[in-house]
Amino acid sequence: MDGLAGTAGKVSDASVTGNNLVEMGSPIAATSFIPPQINGAYSSNNFVNNYLKSSSNFALNTSGFTIEGWVNWEGHTPNAGPLFLIPYIDGQWLLPDPRAYGNYLRFDNDTTVEFGLDDSSATSHGVAWTISSITDTNWHYVAVTWDGTNAVLYIDGVSQGAQNIAFPLLNLSNPLYMFDYPPADVPAPSFINGSMDEWRISNIARSAAEISGYYQQSGI
Repeated sequence: MDGLAGTAGKVSDASVTGNNLVEMGSPIAATSFIPPQINGAYSSNNFVNNYLKSSSNFALNTSGFTIEGWVNWEGHTPNAGPLFLIPYIDGQWLLPDPRAYGNYLRFDNDTTVEFGLDDSSATSHGVAWTISSITDTNWHYVAVTWDGTNAVLYIDGVSQGAQNIAFPLLNLSNPLYMFDYPPADVPAPSFINGSMDEWRISNIARSAAEISGYYQQSGI
């Protein structure tokens, strides 16, 4: 995704699937962000209900995938808004089910990066965290891979170690959200203050060498 890759409030999907993101509220697209990636970046404008949402339903590959991109984190609300979220049930949050959070990548309240997946065979939810925290307002490259057994999180191309999340992935097919998830039953605002750029989702679990190489190639 790029801040100025689309037109009329639409963020173009660079893949052949054409699953574009749509501006909701007033997120800011600009070329002035650093690093100067292709076509600029997106900012949440530091306000609730400014977010990006996919124009159609989105599902992760149930046998493995990679989510990766650049983020300039400036803080979040107490509920820690999503870098990436496919909700369990679109438009709801407080559900009597451990899987209510959906499949997501977000900053936890202590500035670590948290990754969560829903289990299709039972009412459970797997979570992995980074060892390192991001506490400054510089740009950082964040990635997570999942191969059906282990989740590996990366910060700036450095692996945070493999963490076991071995269960059949619940194949959620709902809209994808970035920056904020605004259902009415969220108990408090849950949005990210900051900017994002060059995010991509792949249907394979990329290797550590690939993640490091992409970081070096597109880094500052």
